[in-house]
Formats: sequence, structure tokens, C-alpha cells
Amino acid sequence: LWWMIPEVLREVKGKSAWEILAFLLSPDPQRFGQPVLKAYLFLVTSWLGLHTSHLVLVSVAVHFANAGLLYLLARELGFRGTAGFFSSMIYFTSFVHFHAVLWPTAFQHLSSLSLILLVLWLYFRWEGGRGSVAWTRWKPAAVFLLGGVASLVWRSGVIAPLLILFHVLLCS
Repeated sequence: LWWMIPEVLREVKGKSAWEILAFLLSPDPQRFGQPVLKAYLFLVTSWLGLHTSHLVLVSVAVHFANAGLLYLLARELGFRGTAGFFSSMIYFTSFVHFHAVLWPTAFQHLSSLSLILLVLWLYFRWEGGRGSVAWTRWKPAAVFLLGGVASLVWRSGVIAPLLILFHVLLCS
């Protein structure tokens, strides 16, 4: 991490916005890992400054947002508020996610999970027919787009489209 942040910042120094965007979204150079990790490091250090505590703070905020998405998903699936709350708090306080939250280079795990939960929440909300008419027209596109992005962010992102396929096949 100590070498990665200065290297990413050195790579974008003096480049135009389009060149920076192309660098952040490309898989090259391989030494920087996933594009989402490069974008995360660049955006957080550009906005909050060059300190690892800022990266951990953003990861904790995303982890908290994931707990909120889990609560919304549980409510969408018909669970009572207390079941959704306790499931999200178990997720939030689980030791399993310690690495992904406190180690800044594991952000792709958090972002992939965020996208998976968002895709599933949108899918079940769309499938239930809730929401405004204008938004209902865009929900399928949003579900498929976010599912594709989740698949590209990290290998575990493939889970969302597979779960939706399983649900469609099971309920058909």
C-alpha cells in the first residue's frame, strides 16, 4: 500500500481527465490490480488526502452502507423489521469482513458486495412491481447493468446474476 498510492498518483500526474479515466478503468498496468482498486485509491486520496486512515474510514462507511442494503433486502423479501435489523447487525459486526474493511487494498470485495446487494434489492423490488411507473421502466436495465458491473469488479460479482437466474428458474 505504501508504494501503491504514490505510484497511482504519479501515473495520473499531469494527465487530462480523459487520460486519468482511461488509466483508472484499464486493467493495465497489472501491478495496480483491479480498476476499482485504482479508482478507489485515486478518488479517496484526491478528495480526503494522502493518509491510510481515510481509506479505512471510507471502507467502514461502505461496510455500514452494505449493512443498510442488507436490511433493505430483508425487508423487500418480506422479513419483519427486527429480522432485517438483526441480520444487518450480524453482518456489520461479523469478524469475517475484518480484512476487507480494514485493509484498504481489499476494497474490491466491499464494492463487489455492495453491487451484489444493490442488484438483488433492485431485482426483488422490480419483481414485486413496487415503485413509480417511470422508474419501473428503467429497473430491468439498471439490474442488468449493475449485474454486469458487479461481475467485472470482482469474481464474486457473478453471484448476483446467478442468484437471479436461480430465482427465475425456481419460480417459473
